[in-house]
Amino acid sequence: DEDVREVAAELWGAVDGRNTLEQQYGQGRVIWGRSLREILKDDGVIPDCEVTGTDPNTFIDFIHRSFQETEIYFLVNRSDRMETVTCRFRVGGRRPELWDPVTGHTYRLKTLEAQEGSTSIQLQFYPHQSMFVVFGGEMRLASGSDDSIFQGEEALQELDGPWDVRFD
Repeated sequence: DEDVREVAAELWGAVDGRNTLEQQYGQGRVIWGRSLREILKDDGVIPDCEVTGTDPNTFIDFIHRSFQETEIYFLVNRSDRMETVTCRFRVGGRRPELWDPVTGHTYRLKTLEAQEGSTSIQLQFYPHQSMFVVFGGEMRLASGSDDSIFQGEEALQELDGPWDVRFD
């Protein structure tokens, strides 16, 4: 018990949660009373994926994986409504592509803003839709490509009157 108290006193030092909230320890810091997000933001570290929608209740969840020279983000709309969002990824200098997990199709995405260390793109999600955003090869055009899969919806055929659908 005495050894643990000594190590804790050395580690925490004067940090008391009231007057002293931070202390350097070795090559790191001991911090009291601040969230990890606040600490990283103050240190200039941008979020891995930051999603901004028009509605404050927008909930786009994500998982990020790196594989060799490729950054893979799996995003999912957790709401029951259509969402149009701007996603800022902590990936710079790479070409973004959308990979549809349902159809298997891939699309080049238009970049809204590309800075050193980050790329912003606009995405549309149907209710509960998921997609992969993959950053592979180097970006050829800072402004993105002319390809866009988000052109809005177009009615293919109108169904008038009564109709039945049957499934086995």
